[in-house]
Amino acid sequence: MKKLLGFLAMAAAVCGAMDVMIEAKDMAYELGDEWQCSTSGVLVSKTKNVVAQGTYAMPEAGKYTVWVNTETRNEGWRKGQIKINGASFGKFGDEKMADFAGPKFYWKKMLMPLEVKASGEVVKVEIVSIGSMVRFGGVIFSTNADFDPNKVEGGVKDAVEVLENAE
Repeated sequence: MKKLLGFLAMAAAVCGAMDVMIEAKDMAYELGDEWQCSTSGVLVSKTKNVVAQGTYAMPEAGKYTVWVNTETRNEGWRKGQIKINGASFGKFGDEKMADFAGPKFYWKKMLMPLEVKASGEVVKVEIVSIGSMVRFGGVIFSTNADFDPNKVEGGVKDAVEVLENAE
């Protein structure tokens, strides 16, 4: 009975949640001296202070947790920043990890949520390279506070709706 109640509570937390993703390759960015785009759609900055950006209509009102996909090489200097509507939502990038065994991609939760007041509200998302060689795979916005893309079995893209860049 306790297992059933736990499952029902978890299901209730997930129902009605909205999870949306912006893929890095679909943002506006300059190839060449600023960004490289891998065959898997990951952007890699070639210099500091370059920006990939886009504007997106959010599907519904709510409080969204912000997650950024990045890579660590355990060196600590490949850093980026996400800005939404001009405000910084946090830094991401090459974090030192005790269990490091080689380069790996992961999702990092940003410090503050995004408040969307109405369905269709347009937000401007900017990814700013603080150091060169920062790797950026995408952004997920989730209204489910318990959602963790690092724990999704299989591909995250199958579990979320992908937003289209309006630019």
